[in-house]
Amino acid sequence: MNSETKTCQSCKSQFTVEADDFEFYKKIAVPPPTWCPSCRMKRRLSFWNQHNMYQRKCDATGKTIFSIYRADAPFPVYEKEYWFTDAWDPKQYGKAYDFDRSFFEQFKELFSKVPRFHASVEGMENSDYCANAGHLKDCYLTFNASKCEQCYYSVDVTDCKDCYDSTNLTSCELCYGCVGCFQCYGALFSIDCEDSHNIAFSRNLRGCSNCFGCVNLNKKEFYIFNVPYSKKEYEQKINELWNGSFSSIPNISKRIQELYTQHPVRFAHQRNTHETTGEHVYQSKNVKDGYFVKGGENLKYVQSLMVPPYAKDSYDYSVWGEDATLVYETYEAGLGVYDIQFCWDIWPSCTNLKYCISCHSSSDLFGCVGMRKGQYCILNKQYTKEEYEKMVARIKEQMNTMPYTDRAGRVYKYGEYFPSELSPFGYNETWLQDYYPLTKEEATAQGYNWYDRTVKDFSMDIKAAELPDAIGGASDDIVKKIIGCAHSGPPAGGCRENCMVAFKILPQEYALYKKMNVPLPRLCFNCRHVERLRFKNKPGLFDRVCQCNGEQSEGGLYKNLVEHVHGAAHCSNQFRTPYAADRPEIVYCEACYQAEVV
Repeated sequence: MNSETKTCQSCKSQFTVEADDFEFYKKIAVPPPTWCPSCRMKRRLSFWNQHNMYQRKCDATGKTIFSIYRADAPFPVYEKEYWFTDAWDPKQYGKAYDFDRSFFEQFKELFSKVPRFHASVEGMENSDYCANAGHLKDCYLTFNASKCEQCYYSVDVTDCKDCYDSTNLTSCELCYGCVGCFQCYGALFSIDCEDSHNIAFSRNLRGCSNCFGCVNLNKKEFYIFNVPYSKKEYEQKINELWNGSFSSIPNISKRIQELYTQHPVRFAHQRNTHETTGEHVYQSKNVKDGYFVKGGENLKYVQSLMVPPYAKDSYDYSVWGEDATLVYETYEAGLGVYDIQFCWDIWPSCTNLKYCISCHSSSDLFGCVGMRKGQYCILNKQYTKEEYEKMVARIKEQMNTMPYTDRAGRVYKYGEYFPSELSPFGYNETWLQDYYPLTKEEATAQGYNWYDRTVKDFSMDIKAAELPDAIGGASDDIVKKIIGCAHSGPPAGGCRENCMVAFKILPQEYALYKKMNVPLPRLCFNCRHVERLRFKNKPGLFDRVCQCNGEQSEGGLYKNLVEHVHGAAHCSNQFRTPYAADRPEIVYCEACYQAEVV
């Protein structure tokens, strides 16, 4: 089948369905999409409250719990330990399908009745204030994480220990304020570095140690702002540059940013890939438009699939992985799932689920919520195998003849993911607000929900501006004080970052600040998280040509260190990159970048 150009039902932009896309849709028996890849991703992730937690009561036990669902959630919320008991039966909420009403209208009613457990977690030890995570020990406010120990205020971390205020780390230890690092130790305020230790304020280092304020170095030691020093000179210079004071950070950050924009960047963060496009894609084969993917195979339009054993043969799939195959238009699924479509929160060992939410160890379900070890159920009602198969065929046909229309006028036939208006979260509670911030008016105009936060009236003990400049000036009683976030003030903290207005310093983090000689933070957790995201490329790729112009970059800002294979001519290599044409970075293809860095 030939490729086909379509107009997105949501944003009205044009997108292309390729010939191999049609083959995939035929394989899993779904119609081609009517929304573009970006709008499909945003629709899925409007259901992802990644890192907001609320104190509330368990609706079964009355116990005070911390949950990703607010007290006014549209359904009952149980603490996880109770939810997985036999004290209640999800089939008690089952209802017969009414062919005179649209599917999504009936599903919404079921969705509002079936209890949900408080947070998607598994194998947690002393990590009650974490969510969307598994196998954490002694962690606090750490989200979308796996196999970590003593990690605080971090998001998207895997196999890490003693990492604080960091995002997208893998196999790291003793890191603070870092983004996109791999196998690093003792890293401070560093971005996209790997196999490096004792580094600070650096970007794109590989196999380096004892480097400060450096860019694009490979297997170097004792460098400061890309200038080599002897060990003794390095130590003396570091003492002059960095005394752990908060006031010194802006000048250091300015210098490293200037150095960064004067050096080329690799067209995308990829390693050990074949026939792959995307950002932060590693050890993968035939992955197209991937975003933070590891070990993937035959994937397209996917995000945050980093947990082994890795995902394969899937489209439009966000979050998790871990032995997932033939997944389509689904968010948060893993642990041995197969043939999963239009679902959310599906694990473990599930097969052939369509339009299901929070179902576990089940197979052959359609439009179910909260099922455990279920089979041949529709809207949580039990059927025989024969009845189930006949009913599902009828429902698919009825979804096309009697579609659902959301409040923005978009039509949902069979093959569309859940409408965003069914999400229990406001746009500003989800991953989307971090990457694509909107006002309430903008979000609701696009059909999303919104949560009007109540700004808490805290009695501040100290303002952020009154904190000591360096950790050495802090007294041990700081752990008892309520600190006002530097963004605090109406409305809702004075920013779009869901400002928490106030925060405290825990004894464990205070000890780490002293150990690493870093100043006390001035922002609350949410504001610090969003501040780090400014150093990450968003999902989305652009077609560009390498900016290596023979012996120098276009415009001459960077002079090449070695002769490239294309000689004095402009490099002709084309690629898909997360760096848009209006970005300040000098973008080189893989060959030109490696020639300069290696």
